Amino acid sequence: MSAQDGPGDKPKGGGGLGGFSWRAILLVVLGIYALLLIITNSQRVKVHFVFVTARTRVIFLVLVCIALGFLIAWLMPRIRQRGRDGK
Repeated sequence: MSAQDGPGDKPKGGGGLGGFSWRAILLVVLGIYALLLIITNSQRVKVHFVFVTARTRVIFLVLVCIALGFLIAWLMPRIRQRGRDGK
């Protein structure tokens, strides 16, 4: 800290390991985890839908399930709000 820094000023640089920010460390760890998830789930599987059977990779099924979960989580509050406004 220099003489110009105030008492509440934080020093420049990250507060994490070796001066890296915790956000950068977390992003690297999540990136490595995502890469491992893709590598370990790259085998092909047969999926039986109601009328169709398809072969696809497990990672695509995981990504579709995550996307559907986000879509449902995004839609549900809006549907509930619309029901309350209509009463």
